[in-house]
Amino acid sequence: QYYADINNKDYSDAYSIWGSAYHKSTSSYQFAKGFDNTKSVSINSNSEGVTILNDGTVRVPLTITSITTSGSGTASHTYQGYYIVGMENEVWHLLSANIH
Repeated sequence: QYYADINNKDYSDAYSIWGSAYHKSTSSYQFAKGFDNTKSVSINSNSEGVTILNDGTVRVPLTITSITTSGSGTASHTYQGYYIVGMENEVWHLLSANIH
């Protein structure tokens, strides 16, 4: 849903998927500005690599491909890493990310 929201430019809903720690460090305006040049985003996640951690959170590895536009044209970028997903107030949220 997160990437569907980003592709639909529904940054408010995408931002709401992040947990409270992220909201404390990044405003919704800063979050949305980070996608100014993003045309589309897709993900590929390998469910076999998903790991339940000792604290009950879940590590989800993935590959992200984004298409960006700039004055010089369109470019494709590929990133790899993982999200840590966990419960806050009985709702699943993205808690952190390590993506390069």
